[in-house]
Amino acid sequence: MPFLLVVILGWAVFSSMFGYRTIDTSDGLALLRDKADTIESITVIDGTQRVELDLSSTYVQPKKKGSEARPLGKKVEFAFTDAQAEQVDRLVQAAAPRTATTPWCPPPPGGPHSSSCSSPPSCWAASCGGC
Repeated sequence: MPFLLVVILGWAVFSSMFGYRTIDTSDGLALLRDKADTIESITVIDGTQRVELDLSSTYVQPKKKGSEARPLGKKVEFAFTDAQAEQVDRLVQAAAPRTATTPWCPPPPGGPHSSSCSSPPSCWAASCGGC
């Protein structure tokens, strides 16, 4: 039993160090809107309504009531609702990162299983039509 606890704690520490750290939706939208120049790539996962952002500099979570500002790393994610989908779409298009991926897109005939674009606005706006 102690071995299992050590493994679980180890996995939690490992994944928090190298995986995406969850931020509030409002903070994610603010990153897209106000700090798009720090975004290197965006992955929008429609099935779970999640956006993963790879940043060029460490994201510092803003100080909020009851918590201090803290650095979270260069990989953050946030969730969005159906009602926010159009806003997320507009902000991703405006952010125009180097890479945008929409992994829920069906594969084109003879093509890959996702759209990875060098011009994300056309990819995103095409709603899985490709780049």
